[in-house]
Amino acid sequence: MILDRLKRAGMTVVMSPQTMKLLSNPNVQKAMMRAINLRADLRETMQKNVSTWARNMNLVTSDEVISLKRTIRELESTLERMRRELETAQAEPAATPAPVAEAKAPPAKKKVIAKKKVVAKKKVVTKRKPPTA
Repeated sequence: MILDRLKRAGMTVVMSPQTMKLLSNPNVQKAMMRAINLRADLRETMQKNVSTWARNMNLVTSDEVISLKRTIRELESTLERMRRELETAQAEPAATPAPVAEAKAPPAKKKVIAKKKVVAKKKVVTKRKPPTA
């Protein structure tokens, strides 16, 4: 009941022409935006200051802890995957029969590529006769 009354009273105030005129003022809109962004700006500034202070005091920051946790999770998953691969690799030789020795073919002979001689061609220049009239 009381909440409903407060909602109706708030809507009446917000919808009044005086409030609409006030909210349409660009200065009021800027002030409201600054008030809305103030908390986020304050939090960001505090985090930067605390991070700087922690670095100066050789302390670990929360970002570094998060990064370390992520790295540990990745390493643990890689280790688990490698353990599974090792177990399957060890189980495979026991399940398959021993391979039969195959005769080895002699190594292939290397092909010798003949080198071509490059002969420079001489340019023949002929003398032109002057035109006779």
